[in-house]
Amino acid sequence: MRFVKSPTTLYFHAGPVLHKALEVGGGKMPFASADKSGYNLLLSLRDQGDHAGLSFHIALGRLMFEFNIHDERHWNWQKGRFYEPGEEPVFEGYPHEWVLT
Repeated sequence: MRFVKSPTTLYFHAGPVLHKALEVGGGKMPFASADKSGYNLLLSLRDQGDHAGLSFHIALGRLMFEFNIHDERHWNWQKGRFYEPGEEPVFEGYPHEWVLT
């Protein structure tokens, strides 16, 4: 369990428990990143891919909040599954060119 603070954000991270982690955080987005419509809402649920899981993000003006329950493991794109213990991904491109060492 840890807290991560920057000048404009604060995040809480707990886990992993059974490869899952919880992240809750929020703060003030840089002016250039703020959505010009004034609000933004994102809800996603992924069962494949790096850090798959549930994500909820909401932004109002420059303020944002996010809640994530995600898998800590990385996805083996070549084999269509999470990397197993002892396998190590090596970045050669994103995302379909990860290879094992």
